[in-house]
Amino acid sequence: MAANTCESLVIHCSDWRLEQGLGTWLKQAGLEQASFDRLAINGGIKQLVSPDSSGERDSFLKQIEASLTQHQPNNVIIVSHEDCGAYGGGGRFLNAATEQKFHASELARAAELLRAHHPGLAVALYYANLEEDDDEWKVDVQSIG
Repeated sequence: MAANTCESLVIHCSDWRLEQGLGTWLKQAGLEQASFDRLAINGGIKQLVSPDSSGERDSFLKQIEASLTQHQPNNVIIVSHEDCGAYGGGGRFLNAATEQKFHASELARAAELLRAHHPGLAVALYYANLEEDDDEWKVDVQSIG
């Protein structure tokens, strides 16, 4: 790997409940902090696939473009999570399965949009379930596609 490149671009929601568990999962997946760019923003991919305005999408794409151009990651890892406030929280959905299906659809749309801008880009999609355990949040990350 060249001096100013990284292995991956990781995109996820800025929800504080994700931080510790997601960091642990990334290490278990073989990514050390120094080997990836991180784009953590409220709602994660929401501003890309379901923005409130076109300006949100444009700003989000500029952040992604900066990483892809400046640090040339080999792949993009996108993580969505249950109970995301930017999407209205888990209470918006009939049940956990309906919520996960919705997020899987959003993740697929995000991958499609990124590949449209960058053909051949490797994009890995994940969904994180949250669990509170003794005032600590744990994440169970599952591959979506």
